[in-house]
Amino acid sequence: MNEKGQVVIPAEAREAIDLKPGDKLMVMAHPDHHGVTLVKPDQLEQFINNMLEQLSTARSIGNKEK
Repeated sequence: MNEKGQVVIPAEAREAIDLKPGDKLMVMAHPDHHGVTLVKPDQLEQFINNMLEQLSTARSIGNKEK
């Protein structure tokens, strides 16, 4: 990190996640203050929706077994 608090994301990492100039990133801090995660908001939303679908499926299966 430089004096202005800016961080450089290496080209290989930008290419791997298809990060383009102007893309927005969310900065999420680790709860124990051991680091941060950078994530595109739309990718996070897609991940959360997928997890909610899986949770709903698991609950449905669990209710059928009772």
